[in-house]
Order: sequence, then structure tokens, then C-alpha cells
Amino acid sequence: AAFAIAFLTENESVAGRVVALNGVAPLINLLEIEDLDTRANASLALANLVINDENKEHVVFLGGLDQLVHLLPSSHVRVQRNCAKALATLAIYEEYQSQIVAKGGIPPLVDLLRSSNEEVCTTATAIISLLSENGQYKDGIVKAGGIGPLLSILMEQDGMVQAIALEALSNLSSEEECLDALAEAAGLDALVRLLTSEDGDIVCDVAKIIANLCQRSDLQIA
Repeated sequence: AAFAIAFLTENESVAGRVVALNGVAPLINLLEIEDLDTRANASLALANLVINDENKEHVVFLGGLDQLVHLLPSSHVRVQRNCAKALATLAIYEEYQSQIVAKGGIPPLVDLLRSSNEEVCTTATAIISLLSENGQYKDGIVKAGGIGPLLSILMEQDGMVQAIALEALSNLSSEEECLDALAEAAGLDALVRLLTSEDGDIVCDVAKIIANLCQRSDLQIA
């Protein structure tokens, strides 16, 4: 049943019917089932539902956000992917960002930055980047160990996920602890190399980070 609903809710009109027929609460309850495939399908259905503004309000009101955060540390890649996908849609909005953080979402999201699954890593990076735009959450990301994996993405990957990780680091570079981690890491070499990028946004983000680093009296950049 969960598989069928996950498939059908890709259609917006069907998703609306699921909500109208009080189908959200049963889907959230399925997230508590031990069977990992059931959890994966239920979380995918919820990820489809929250694309719509009215639907997302129902999902959050009924406790869906809490359960999605709770399942981020799952050992099942599909569960990780679908929960992160749903939360990425919600994290666009500040009111839901605060709930993700309050429910302890930052540490498991930081862990997912290390995922070998490209979609999981990219989606988690996108959420961290969104949260890093809010000054209230920067310290939490840094203290959860977010700088290391963001630097690893910066040095080891390219394309969209690299650009998103760089944006997050740029946002976080106003934090002293972030600068400490950057100063100690080999990531400085990667930052300097990225100054040659043809992407103006990337160059601007790199320049901002290096400018913040240069304000430290104990750091010299050759």
C-alpha cells in the first residue's frame, strides 16, 4: 500500500486527494514500522506531499517533520534520501527550519554530508546551506562538525554539490570556530584553486571566505 501511495502521490491532484481523505496521519504512522521498505515508501510519499504548500502544513501539523528528522540516521539509503528530500522542501521556510533544528536535525544532516550516495549527500548539503543562511544556526552546524565534511565535498567533488558546499562555508565563515577549522585544514589550497573558476558566484564565495580568514592575525595566506 505504501509503495502504491508513494507512486501515486507524484501526481499533485492525487496527493491532494490523499490529504483530503485524511491519509497523512496513516503515512506518518508507517514511518514507525520496522520494515525499511515500508519506511522508504512512506517517506517518499510524504516528500511528494510537502511540495504543495497546503499539504506541507498538514504533514508538519500531524508530526511528520519530527518523524522525518528522527529517521535521518537510518541505515537504509532510500529512507535517508526520502527523508532528506522532504526536509529540503520544508527547509526553504524559516518556520520549518527552526523545527528541524529544534528536533535535533543538524547532527544527522552533518553525518549525511559524508554519504557515498550522491543524492543523499547533495540534498543534505542543500539543507545545511539553507540553515547556514540563518545566524541562529551557524554555531550549531560548526559544533556538530559540519566544516570537515563540507571541506571534503569542496576538495573531492565538483558541480552542483561543490557549489552548494562552498555557499554553506561562505555563510559559516563569519563564525570564529569555522575559521579555526578552515585555518587548520588543507581546504585553503582548494579555496585558492577555485579562485580561477569561470563561475562568478563561486569566485565571490571563495573571496569572502579568504577575506574572513585574512582577518586572523595568526594566519598567513601565501
